[in-house]
Amino acid sequence: IVLDALAMPNSPVANIGHIAQIHGYIDCKIFAAACRQVVAETPWLRLSFSHHQDEVVQEFIDLDNYTLEQHDFSTEPQPELASDAWIEEHFWAPLPWNSFPLFRLALIKLRNDRFVFVQKYHHGIIDATGRSQCLARIADVYESLLQGRQPKPAEIVPLASRLAQESDYLASEAYQADTAYW
Repeated sequence: IVLDALAMPNSPVANIGHIAQIHGYIDCKIFAAACRQVVAETPWLRLSFSHHQDEVVQEFIDLDNYTLEQHDFSTEPQPELASDAWIEEHFWAPLPWNSFPLFRLALIKLRNDRFVFVQKYHHGIIDATGRSQCLARIADVYESLLQGRQPKPAEIVPLASRLAQESDYLASEAYQADTAYW
């Protein structure tokens, strides 16, 4: 993905996202707090890439004060059309692999009882499964905060554990067999 991004720096080819229609009232402050908590507890959302002397370097950056992007199209003559136009422009804009953060979350108000939640990520930090897990976690945290309860701890496997698993695999006979096969 990084090589593609280097070859095509202004391309949206690595964008991955999801649009969730929300029917019902949303407390925007609590929803923003839920997003902030999920960003703070999810390591890959804080991942940053840079290019130094022919090497790609990754590091984790603190994002405890993440701010959810919010748009109110409820006063527009046709809120859905205004929202659709914003989403279209938003999704086609590239997310450069060396920008930070490598995701955008936005809550769009169409009416007091209708919202759209927009997730956009660089595919270098997340896949469709991870995107769905983030959405589910945001919903769980939001429900807990809305009810005045402390959310359950996140069930996120630390990235260091994932990297250790990958390293073990690369040193294994299974990796050698897979390499020979493919």
